[in-house]
Amino acid sequence: MKKVRVLSLEENDFKPSVVTFPQNHPSKRFLTNNEDDVENNDLIEFDLYHHKTSKNRTTLYGHNEKFDWLGKATLTQSKAQGSKYVLGFYTKDSKNITLIEADNIFNLEQHSKNEKAEEDEVEQQKPLMRAIEQKKLLVEEFGNTRSKKMIEAYKTSVVTESKISEANEIRDILLEKAEKFEKNNEDNKEDPRSAFILSKREILPEFNLDAQEPEQVYNFDSIISKEEWEGISTKEFAAAANKEGVLEKGKKYLSRFVAQELEDIKNKKRFFKGAVSFSSKLKCLVYLNWLLKFLEMRAIHKEHDKLCEEMRMHQNNLKSILSKFFIASNRDQEDKVVFVKNSMLTDKLICYILILALFYGDFELDATTLIANMKIEPKKFPKYLDEIGGVMKKKKEEGVEKVIITLKAPLKFEPPKPKKLRK
Repeated sequence: MKKVRVLSLEENDFKPSVVTFPQNHPSKRFLTNNEDDVENNDLIEFDLYHHKTSKNRTTLYGHNEKFDWLGKATLTQSKAQGSKYVLGFYTKDSKNITLIEADNIFNLEQHSKNEKAEEDEVEQQKPLMRAIEQKKLLVEEFGNTRSKKMIEAYKTSVVTESKISEANEIRDILLEKAEKFEKNNEDNKEDPRSAFILSKREILPEFNLDAQEPEQVYNFDSIISKEEWEGISTKEFAAAANKEGVLEKGKKYLSRFVAQELEDIKNKKRFFKGAVSFSSKLKCLVYLNWLLKFLEMRAIHKEHDKLCEEMRMHQNNLKSILSKFFIASNRDQEDKVVFVKNSMLTDKLICYILILALFYGDFELDATTLIANMKIEPKKFPKYLDEIGGVMKKKKEEGVEKVIITLKAPLKFEPPKPKKLRK
């Protein structure tokens, strides 16, 4: 007979935490050490950081030789919540289940490690550099502008002992570092365009400012990765583009724009100019449909398996879209982790939709239905088009006004001119 035992832990006792990886679950080698492995460099080490004054502000930092993981606690247990998360441990020998209350839930975001200092300096600075890099990672994630400047200034004060032999050399090294730091500050002040382009990269796919052709401006793989691309099925869309009545069955999960495009393809009203295959066009249309449907969602409460089934998509596609355009939150009444969009991520999603739609339309597209589908106000749409470097023109066909969008190359991203104050 199986027995369940609930442990009551004291305040100072160790309590386990629940850790999730929204972007991609690490492989087994990252989490467990096999007996055959003499030294497993991939094994993740975890460090827990508590705020000095606030017990509710807790951060978990994981790291190995290849990646860093960082996440804030999204759930702190409280008696006022009315429900608690517990972890169950089953013992085969005694056939008992032990339940222990979970202290926190952490959603860890994965970051690739950048190249550190030169190899000959790494070993000498290892204890110091590790502390600096840990502090830098935390400051970049949670710190304000002032704290980021402080950590940058702190990094410039590091001096390699191997380069010091006398007082004059110390002075020269410090002067060199001070000049370099001052030059970086001056460059940032004198070149507002660099800061403006950097802000563009936060909401746009990878782009090439020197590209002379529209199809070379944006990196398609940064919109849809090769792994995602291989997993996109066009079976239903191909059937909808060739047979009568197929659209009615899938109407619930189809966006307005995509349904219209499939109808136009079926009625021979949509023609493609480029050399891209028809199957690739349908894959673009499938992904566009997903992005448009996710644009309608303010928050995602559903189980991922159920959502994938409704949207006809693989888990890899869902994870990629969630990591790009949503953030994890615990605002659900049942304390479930839900995914939500803020205004910046919504703008980012709209930009990705417009760029992918231009790829689909060979960089010239009738966006009338697309604009209506996204529910963008007419006065706001030109601003989104400016964000991606697009151009809009209107024309009338059979008495109906249409909005045609194109992509100009090369991109000309210029920061907005400061407004003149009235005297």
